[in-house]
Amino acid sequence: NCRLRTATGGCGDGGATMMQIDRTHYACRPWKNGLGESLEVAAEHDPDFTGSGAADGWDSLVWSLSFTSFSAPTRFSDMNGFDRLLTLMSGRALALRALDGARDLVVPLGGVIEFGGGRLLEGLPDGTAKVMNLIGRRRRVRMGLEWLGEESPRRLLVADVVLVSALLGESRFAGISISDEATLRLDKARINTRVEGSTVLVATIDRTGG
Repeated sequence: NCRLRTATGGCGDGGATMMQIDRTHYACRPWKNGLGESLEVAAEHDPDFTGSGAADGWDSLVWSLSFTSFSAPTRFSDMNGFDRLLTLMSGRALALRALDGARDLVVPLGGVIEFGGGRLLEGLPDGTAKVMNLIGRRRRVRMGLEWLGEESPRRLLVADVVLVSALLGESRFAGISISDEATLRLDKARINTRVEGSTVLVATIDRTGG
């Protein structure tokens, strides 16, 4: 179940909150191009959106963290106006073939790459590829995506939103337990990056206006 409470102990003050999101609460979302679907871990939409689309649709989206799997050549959605951070969670290296005349890209296992959402790309998995995708509207957010483990250098992490996903098994982040395949969400976060247990995937989002 989702649990929301005031953050204590390393999460800082000033209204900081944290929520653990179990996998059963991830939302199934179709891709923008309709060619597949993702499990959305968390997202934010513009509360002042007044366009003709749905209030929780692509036109109002500010940022989203989601993951998906595919085992055949798959065309990525055109997300012009957004930036993407993508990591390969499982599988062998994933090639992204350019359909727009630009250079091809390769995502190694555990690697993170960044590219513009308007790139026309086709994913060419070697077997089944499972990827996590962080997208954000350009000039509205600043984003980060990284894997952190027990041996990673510790530092103070400060961001508007921090999402810590325990995708490889149960873990603890700054002394906070995270269930297997669950995600810890911290808002107005100020937290130490100490990891105990399985390696975690950490996404950060800062709102920049625009």
